[in-house]
Amino acid sequence: MGIFSKKKKKNTTSINLITKGGYNDYETAFVVGVLCLFGIMMIYSTSYVRAIEEEQPTYYYAMSQAKYCLVGFVGMFILSYINYEFVRKISWVLMVGALLLCVLTLFVGVEVNGSKRWLEVAGHRFQPSEFAKPAIALFTANICSGHPKLMQSFQGIWKATALQLLTVGAIAKENLSTGVVCAGIVVIMVFVTTKNYKAFGLYTGILVAGAIGLLVAMAYRSARIDAWFHPEGENGYQVRNSLYAVGSGGLMGKGIGKGIQKNILPESHNDMIFSNICEELGIFGAVCVLILFTVLVIRLYYIAQDAKDRFGGLLVTAVLSQIAVQVIINVGVAVNFMPNTGMALPFVSYGGTSLLMHLAEIGILLNVERQGNPYEKVRLQA
Repeated sequence: MGIFSKKKKKNTTSINLITKGGYNDYETAFVVGVLCLFGIMMIYSTSYVRAIEEEQPTYYYAMSQAKYCLVGFVGMFILSYINYEFVRKISWVLMVGALLLCVLTLFVGVEVNGSKRWLEVAGHRFQPSEFAKPAIALFTANICSGHPKLMQSFQGIWKATALQLLTVGAIAKENLSTGVVCAGIVVIMVFVTTKNYKAFGLYTGILVAGAIGLLVAMAYRSARIDAWFHPEGENGYQVRNSLYAVGSGGLMGKGIGKGIQKNILPESHNDMIFSNICEELGIFGAVCVLILFTVLVIRLYYIAQDAKDRFGGLLVTAVLSQIAVQVIINVGVAVNFMPNTGMALPFVSYGGTSLLMHLAEIGILLNVERQGNPYEKVRLQA
């Protein structure tokens, strides 16, 4: 039975915080682990020169990512045992908290490269926009599953997504790419839960018009559009060198650590890491990475189908959409298929906040799988 045809069950008993038993989804965890380990390797390869220039050990950035990876996997394991229905109960708190943090960032955020995207607490920086992604996924899945009638009218859709769109607006002011991802989560969730496609079309059209208006209003983003169409021009420095990296790798690449463009490309260990993968590992390495993400998306699809209730299925769909959109944007930017937006590659790019949030999401989804337990269903039916 599909996730969108399941009826919501009435909650007649108290929710147990810990989920005992169930199916341990080692396959999904393994794919995520391979992506994270690969990311640490590529971060070292693309950042050791930068680390030397900053008078740090060559493994500085890779070791930092490894520490976050270790903490993230411990959190993922713990969350795989936390009943996702409990997370549903606090989705309102998470959503409001994300909105407040994103708004606060606009006023007191740390400015880097002309954008206020970080908050600093006790000497440590984090991006509230990364926290907003799982909050929006959880909250939207909760609204769509708990109030399905709202999703059948234009007015209802706006009511159901107003809080999320306010958060998207606060994010997009300084970080358009993350705002697009968050908006993408909402739009996809509306699409899969509404039967009123005229209302959906009008709703989406208004959001697209707003995004275009924001793009036109901000001059530096217009420069990115110019670089997209004219990479040979003065604004196309980053795009041009990304294409050099992608094109020079050939079939098998130059070898780990032997790439040249990492010394030229800004954020080569973060937003532009896929370009360096292409240069050092070639088409073969790039395709292997895309296959890993495809396997992960397929695994998440089956988890959604086997979820025990509508909320679980929609929650997995939201996270699946988020990961897929991020991968498409990151790869699309690297090959100049779309304008440069500064989007990290999930589990691979450098960034502690992003990695922790992604692993936390996977942990919650593993609990959806644990409670769905498809193998037990097969045995019972037999």
